[in-house]
Amino acid sequence: MNSGILDIERRIESAALENLQEFEALTNLLAEGSTSVIRRRDASLTANYPCAYAEAYNMVEFGLHTGAYMGGLRLGGLTYKENDKSREIAKQITGAFRAWSQQTQLVTFVNGTTSAHTSGQYITFWAIEMEPDSPAYMVETESARNYNEAISELMVVCRPSIT
Repeated sequence: MNSGILDIERRIESAALENLQEFEALTNLLAEGSTSVIRRRDASLTANYPCAYAEAYNMVEFGLHTGAYMGGLRLGGLTYKENDKSREIAKQITGAFRAWSQQTQLVTFVNGTTSAHTSGQYITFWAIEMEPDSPAYMVETESARNYNEAISELMVVCRPSIT
C-alpha cells in the first residue's frame, strides 16, 4: 500500500495553472504576465492587479470503480475597482478563460504539463469543459469593495494514478 497522499484538487490546480501561465491571451491582460496567474488559496503569493487564479473544488469519485473524479475548476480574474470601473478588464479576463477552455487540444496540453506527471504520481485528464451557456459572473459581496472579481467555472473529469 502506498502511503503517499494525493491531493487531487491541488494537483488539478497545479496542472491548470501551469498551462494558463503559458496562455498569452490571458497573460497579456495581467499586471505581471504569467506571474500574475496564482493559486487562489496560497497566502504566500502576492500579485499585482489585475491577476488571475485557479481553484479546483468539489472533486468526487465519478462512476463505479473507475478511479475517476469529477468536480469544478473555478477560474477568476481580479482587478482594482478604481482602475476598472467599467469592469472591462475583468470581462476581458473571463473572455480569455472561455478561449482557453475552448481549445480543441486543451486536455492534451494539460496532460502534458509537468504538474500532471510528478514522480510516482500522475493525473490523466479526460475532460475540461465550460458549458456552452455557462455565463461568467461578477462577485458582489461586502468584502469586494476594493476589487472586481469575475469568475468562470469549468467541469473537470480526471483519473489520478499512483505508481
